[in-house]
Parts: sequence; structure tokens; C-alpha cells
Amino acid sequence: TVYKKATRWVLLIGVSLFPLFFLPWTTSVLELNKQLLLAGVAGAGLVLWLLDVVISGKLSWRSNPLNKGVVVLAGAVALSSIFSMDGSKSVFGMAGSLSDSLLTVVALTVVYLLAVNSFDDKGQTLKAFFLVSLTVAILYGLFQMLGFHILKYLDISILQFAVSRAFNTLGSVNALGMTAAIALPALWLSILPFRAGVINYWLLKIGALAALAVLVIINWWVLWVVAIAGMVSIVALESLNHGSLNIEHETGLKLSRFLFPMTVMVLGIFLVVVNFNLVFVKNNLPVEIALSYELSGNIAWKVLRENFAFGYGSENFSLAFDKYGAGELRNSDISGVKFFDSTSQVLNMVVHNGLVGLAALGFILCLLGWSLFRKVINSENIGVVSALIAAIVAMFFYPFNLVLVFMLYVLLALLALAVWGSQRVVYNVEEKASLSLVSSLGFIGGLILALVGFYFMSLNYIADVKYAKALGQTETQDALNYTVEAINLK
Repeated sequence: TVYKKATRWVLLIGVSLFPLFFLPWTTSVLELNKQLLLAGVAGAGLVLWLLDVVISGKLSWRSNPLNKGVVVLAGAVALSSIFSMDGSKSVFGMAGSLSDSLLTVVALTVVYLLAVNSFDDKGQTLKAFFLVSLTVAILYGLFQMLGFHILKYLDISILQFAVSRAFNTLGSVNALGMTAAIALPALWLSILPFRAGVINYWLLKIGALAALAVLVIINWWVLWVVAIAGMVSIVALESLNHGSLNIEHETGLKLSRFLFPMTVMVLGIFLVVVNFNLVFVKNNLPVEIALSYELSGNIAWKVLRENFAFGYGSENFSLAFDKYGAGELRNSDISGVKFFDSTSQVLNMVVHNGLVGLAALGFILCLLGWSLFRKVINSENIGVVSALIAAIVAMFFYPFNLVLVFMLYVLLALLALAVWGSQRVVYNVEEKASLSLVSSLGFIGGLILALVGFYFMSLNYIADVKYAKALGQTETQDALNYTVEAINLK
């Protein structure tokens, strides 16, 4: 039906906009606006997909093991949010820390399930839209780092914050580097599903070279570990698959296919060992301060001892830091700094979701490993699988923002479509009273969930806009009025 087609277009527009999306009138120009976009895409897509089921009378479902893992993870976050020390923060997050909130995880789960059950081309169109968007975002971030500020030519005062080497649409400078490291295998190996001659071939290659340039400029060992993990995955999967990277899919194994991965591995190790430093660029970039792995691990261990099952609840790392970590930084230069994330996403999950979250993450990793072991990976999808492996490695070394966690879910969806894209079961919901009842209740429940979630998300968003206006006021009374309005909306 037209609703199924509309669902696909909502998802394609969403994955295209997400890496690039920002708005200037909130306290967090990136994270809060990206969460609003994510909630809108998930809500609109869910309603359209349910309308398709109701109108057509048929439910098309593509079952695969990864579905179970994604749903279990969402359930673990929901449980930890119920027993959270700060329920509101766990459900909605804070302006600068939203990636682990319940609203975000539920929206990501909905987007994943919609993508897996809406596309019938094994994810080729979705992959093309997403990788082109990542290419543009990484190129823009690279230009910003080098001092070429494209938005300054618009001469709009409200966008003056974008005329900075520190600004990009993916997060901090290190988040830009992590995005580049994860996306590098997919950008280098993927081929767009439409023919456009030289432009088609070089578009994603330019993105891969831009990602590599970002890694060279930042030259942080964590980023190189993630990038090398992706390159090792390419070599291993190509060796096992004996596939080809060109359009004709020639058989046989050629060492020339390993030239780029081996170059990245050698370059990364060499630059880290010699401590290569582009001073004229890096001196103009901000320093990202983070906790040590040791201190983050100590905080996570103490939280487990206090509440081993559910932790402190999603997005409540700051509470754990205040209790167990702030004292360790006394009399240091950063003694007054407040931290909202640990040093890695895995340690964040320990603090936020306890053993329940760790078990859910382990369940997904086991299902992922089982899927890769049992299924043959086509050469067209080696880039996506390698990027997904790089993202898993990154979870142990860096905390994820909204863009990085969105990348993880999109890569999971692309893997599910690539491996199980030809398997689909269609249920005629009008033949059985039970299916008809479930579909009707599902439509009502999905519509209520979308409306309620978007309503509270909108209130939270408008409150942040009011608070941002309060911060920009020069008159005390005006600032106080806007602050009161923001508090009332909360």
C-alpha cells in the first residue's frame, strides 16, 4: 500500500538527515534536536506501518535472531528506568546526554524493526542513503577542522556558533573521529545500488579518504584501534569469503583487495608509535576531558556492589560520579568538572543498567557472533559487517553519543536485511480472529505510544528552548521569566 511506501521514505529521509541535523535555538544544538528527529521518524514510521497492516489486512514480518537481541536490550533499559534513581532523567535524558535514555532506545528499536520489515532489496537503498549522508557529514567535519567554515557564507547571526573548528554535525571532535573510524570499512567497500559512472564509484571512496584524513589529524590510539579492527575484519572476511569488491563479482582471492586495509593498519600503528602531530591544526581544536579507564571501572564496580541488578538507571552516571568519583579528583585541575559519561559505552551500561544491561548486551553479541558464524557473508556486505564489528569494539573504548548509537542500530538493521532479506512470512490478519484482534490493539497501542511519547518529548524540547532564551537575555527579569516558563513546562 501507499502507507508501506511512505514508511520506507520516512526511514530513508530520517537516516539521511540524522548525521547532518542540528538546530540553533536549544542549549544542545545537536543531541536534543537529533533526539527530536529520531522520535519523529520512529513515531511517524510506526503509525504508517501499522496503517499498512490495517488497510492491507496482511502483516509482513522478517524474523531473525538479531530482532530478539534488540528487543531484549530495550526491555533491559526499561527495567532499569523503572528502578532508576532519577526516573525523569532515565526516560528523557538530559540536553547533553541522551543516547542511553529510554525514549532514545525505544525509538531506535522501532526504527530498527521498521527498517528490517519494510525494505525488500536487502537494505541496498537504505545503505546508500545512510553512507552518502555519512560522507557529507565527515567531509563537513574535516573542512571545519581545517578552518574552512561553509556556513559563514550564509551570514546568519544565529549560526555564528558554527564558525568554529570545534563544531561538526556528529558531536565532539573525538566523536567525529570515532564515526570516521567505524564508517571507514563500509565507505571503502560499499557500492551504490544505482549506476552513475565515475561519480558512483568515487563518491563513497572520497568519504573513506576523508575519514582517513580525520583519523590522521586527530591521531588518537583509541580511534586507530577501532579503525584497525574494521580493517582486520575486512581481511578476515574476504579471506573466508573469496568474494570480489567490484561490480562484476569475480571469483578468486586477490591480494590487491587487501592494499587499503593493510595501508590503514600500517599507517595507524606508525603514526601512534612516532606520535605524529599536526600542530597547526590540533592546536586550534578543543581538548576533550574524560575520566581514566581505571576510575571509570572503579565507579562501575562500586555501583554494581550497591545495585548489581539495575544499576543507577539510564543517564544517571553523573550521580554515580558524584558519589564515587568526584572525591578522587579533589585538589586536581579538574576537581570542579562534572562528568556525565564514563570512558566507554560498556562501562556506561554497567552504571546505567547493571547486570541486566550487561546480560542484554552479551545476548546481542552472542546472537551476532552466531549469525556471522552460521551465515555466509556476501562480498557486497563485508563493509557493513566490518563497520559493525568496529562499532562493537568502539563500545569498549568510547562513550556513544546519539550519532554513534544510531549508527550501531542502522548497521544491525543492514546486517539483518543482508543476511535474512529474502526470508519473510506474510500473515493474513483477517483470516484469524486472534491476529485481527492483535493487529487492532497494536494499531491503537502504537498510535497512543507515538502520540504520548511525542507530546512529552515536545514539552521537554520547548522547555529547553525557553531555557536557552533565558541564557541569552541581558535583562535579569527577562531571564527569570523564561526560566520560570521552562520549569513550568518540565
